[in-house]
Amino acid sequence: MATGKKIALTREMEILSSSNAMAQGVNQKLDLALLSAEAIICELDPKLNLVSEQWESLSNIQSLASTLGVNDLVVNGRHIDVRVLESDNFVSLNKILLGSALLNSGSLVVKFEQDNAEIVAYIPASTWSQQKEQDGIVSLKVDIEKDFDLVSTLKSIVKRAQTDLSIDQKLGQEELQNFLQSPASSSASLRPMISALCTNSELREKAFEMAFDLPLNMVTLVLQKASGWNATCEALSSKLALEFKGIKPDEIKQIVQKTGEKFGGQPEAPGFMNAVLNEIVQVEMNKKFSTAAKKIGDKVKSLSNKLAQGASLPDSVKQLVNNTVAVDLAISIKETRAHMENFVCATAEEIGMAFQKLALQPVYATHSNENEAGVDSINEALEILEAHEIYERAESIKKSGVF
Repeated sequence: MATGKKIALTREMEILSSSNAMAQGVNQKLDLALLSAEAIICELDPKLNLVSEQWESLSNIQSLASTLGVNDLVVNGRHIDVRVLESDNFVSLNKILLGSALLNSGSLVVKFEQDNAEIVAYIPASTWSQQKEQDGIVSLKVDIEKDFDLVSTLKSIVKRAQTDLSIDQKLGQEELQNFLQSPASSSASLRPMISALCTNSELREKAFEMAFDLPLNMVTLVLQKASGWNATCEALSSKLALEFKGIKPDEIKQIVQKTGEKFGGQPEAPGFMNAVLNEIVQVEMNKKFSTAAKKIGDKVKSLSNKLAQGASLPDSVKQLVNNTVAVDLAISIKETRAHMENFVCATAEEIGMAFQKLALQPVYATHSNENEAGVDSINEALEILEAHEIYERAESIKKSGVF
């Protein structure tokens, strides 16, 4: 449900946007941002009289969305551009959209954070017009307002008088079809054509209904995307294989490929990396802990919650294993091992060395009872510690955004 200017991203939303990305050749992040912004606006108080009319959006015209990055929502007849906040708070768009009617009402900026999407800023049309382009792309850094007022922004937009953007000439079906087949190459007529599409409902209906063959530039675009995805898949799989050595590189590649299919070959989709890492963690846990993987996984999540609340690692594991000396021995063994990538049960030698190590610390003198430290409890603690390392490795990657 949407709350104010934020909404939780659902699996259904991500599936829909990935399907659009695959079928229409559009950028999934932009498509998901549009879905999110529309959902947020639809959840606003009806008494505000802010009506979303997404069926009027020019983003429904596939060629405009795929080749130009057209990404607009419509509120009370106003076409409002929607952009995605990228790293370092930058947003960007195709320079060909500058000065077009699609930017007359400015841009809403959507930020993705974990499983949420939020409208965090507004960019006036005048701000876009002041930016310089590089390689056909216009980028600008956005100042994020902590208390951004979405309702006031939308009210201000819909109250503005609309300029008559229609063109005098009567557009024929052939002219419209030629434009839609190759909008990027129609630079001379692009702005007046977009203006006409924004203001003329009959023309929009023709454009929505018009069927045309896939143009050559779209074939090229699809091939480029496929080639790019293959390269991305190889690079990402290689990086993940270095982090998760308990799984064969080929298996990791299969996970990346299968997840990519669900997300339309769009690794920038907010849920893509989460889905890949969650699957990798599950596979590695299953390999190392067999049928006990789910039980251990539940304990690991509980452990992470306790640590997030400020509890220490030893205290948190002791609450799960309920054998204080066994946990202390397991932690000592873990610290002694060079790594825990291939879990094996504690050996008698390791347990003996751990006892010797702990005997040097007076804090254990009053409660270290040999009978209390069962081998099963030691191994259970070691399993939880290793599983937690796998889980934390994945969480660290998610938070860093390095991949």
